[in-house]
Amino acid sequence: MHPDLVAISNLWQADVTIDRLKAEIEGLIRGETRGAQRVEEATAAATTTKTTQLDVRKKVLANEQDLNSFTQVRDRTRAMLSDGSAPNYAAAERQLVAAAARIDTLETEGLELLEALDVAVAAQKAAEAEKVAALAALAAAREARASREAAARSELVDATGAQLDVAKLLPHDLRAPYAELRRKRRPALVNVAEGVCVSCQTLVPPHRSNEVKMSRALHSCAGCGGYLLP
Repeated sequence: MHPDLVAISNLWQADVTIDRLKAEIEGLIRGETRGAQRVEEATAAATTTKTTQLDVRKKVLANEQDLNSFTQVRDRTRAMLSDGSAPNYAAAERQLVAAAARIDTLETEGLELLEALDVAVAAQKAAEAEKVAALAALAAAREARASREAAARSELVDATGAQLDVAKLLPHDLRAPYAELRRKRRPALVNVAEGVCVSCQTLVPPHRSNEVKMSRALHSCAGCGGYLLP
């Protein structure tokens, strides 16, 4: 392998190691942050669904109380009409009709409220389950960060020191092109398969591939700029 390609390869491997460690550390931090956010959202949802369920229960109770009240009115009025004790027969009949109508409405509303309560109960159970899962996920994320972050940061310090040593061996005329590849997040090293750059599918002249294979020259892909591997 051409000496310059060896220098690029060593630096690239060092940079890849640094990138991997940085990504790992960021992932650990991001995992805990997202876990905390999930717990916050799940807690809020559990509180909201609990409030909703309590509100629906109050409406169910109020509906039952109203239904009992109008049922008593209906039954008393019906009894007075039956035994002739109603002070005003016509008024009692109107009251009976009104009470019966109101009972029908309350019964319909009661059924709807019971359905709403079932939905509210299910929603709260789901929210509580999500909260439990979120707390477990957060605990796992915190454990993962606590058990790995310090070591990863230590490895990053070592890798950064090693990268600085390797970077000094890169020829000056290759530093700017290499830095540009890094800036564009492109691979510094690319393979050639059947005369084509594997990274960007650009055709590579045969003589360039041959010179690279024979370690006679250093060539880069005309498409992506990555340095050709033998």
